[in-house]
Amino acid sequence: MFLRNTYNYTMGYVEVQVEGYFVERFINLCMNRNIEIWDIKRKHDGIIEFKIRNCDMNKINKIAEVTRSNISIVNEVGIPHLAKKYKKRRIFFIVFFCAILGIYLLSLRIWKIEIVGDFSIPINEIREELIQEDFKIGVAKKNLDFDKIKRNIYIRRNDILWMGFEIKGTKAIVEVTERKLPNVDELDGVPCNIVSDKDGVVEKILVRVGNKMVEKGDVVFKGDILVSGVISGEKIDDSYVSSDAEIWLKTWYTGKVSIPYEKDIITKTGKIENKYKIKLGNYIINLSNNDTNFEKYDKITNIKKLTLFGKYELPIELVTTSYEEYNIEEIKITKEQAIAKAKEEATVIAKSTMTANADIIDCDYKMFLTETTVIVRATIECLEAVGVKERIVY
Repeated sequence: MFLRNTYNYTMGYVEVQVEGYFVERFINLCMNRNIEIWDIKRKHDGIIEFKIRNCDMNKINKIAEVTRSNISIVNEVGIPHLAKKYKKRRIFFIVFFCAILGIYLLSLRIWKIEIVGDFSIPINEIREELIQEDFKIGVAKKNLDFDKIKRNIYIRRNDILWMGFEIKGTKAIVEVTERKLPNVDELDGVPCNIVSDKDGVVEKILVRVGNKMVEKGDVVFKGDILVSGVISGEKIDDSYVSSDAEIWLKTWYTGKVSIPYEKDIITKTGKIENKYKIKLGNYIINLSNNDTNFEKYDKITNIKKLTLFGKYELPIELVTTSYEEYNIEEIKITKEQAIAKAKEEATVIAKSTMTANADIIDCDYKMFLTETTVIVRATIECLEAVGVKERIVY
């Protein structure tokens, strides 16, 4: 039954109504002449409806003349009818077919490369390595040999431990794992100096192994040698040791804030207008007017890649632009309120730059007052342990 219905729909058929005094004779003549009709229904006395193929319509017209019946078409069904109905819209279907074909051809290439993973290598260097292997935007998927790409990159670089590739639609995901080289400065028994990793003033130094190079009160800068791993003497040759010491510096952290006496406060009204457009490559199709009726607004653009079956990315983007309306209200504060607020914010900024092991000793504020603004500079004095080991090259 399914195959028969599919065949009839493909060839096309007509739902016909026949009216006359001899409709039974009409049916019998159709049967005698091998004209296939089906779904015969009697509507009233002298009126029947049935279905017949398009190619048999001329045959029943002759039978209608013999039986003096009137034939009327109730409905036309099937592909030939649809082709006739949409004949004037052939340009639309041609454009639609070309668009589908274009999307298919675009989906055979890579249009986005995302590099992820745990690595400190500059991402531009990884991109250049991929480009050197012809792995770039627009490359055909069938031309990608991932084993060859990885092998060549491994040969050129010793800081990449592993690379993985995954294709999702038109997006390629490249996962990179960096090779962690051993830090010889942390190995026991390696001859090394202790250098400062901060700028400050020496407050206390306790040397267990090594040659002390600074004293309390000395000003040191980042990179200066605090304890040397070279032990020398007039009558003995130089010897090299792994320095060990505890060093504390006085360090300073600053934060600066400017607070005006008059300030504009922005409040959202909750009104939002959304505008939509479709981006296909470099072509943009606006689905709505991009203008907004809001006088003051924030503009937020969200780009969503369309996917096929929720898995394969297509080279089509839906761009949503949201306009959020807001009002501006002017508020005024006193000089004392501005000073208090500036001190608080400057202190927060200064503390945000401190290291975790820094202990606060003191906090000092300097203020600069103008007719419209209060400027406060907060300086936090700290005591913190410093010093990192640096291997001696000899």
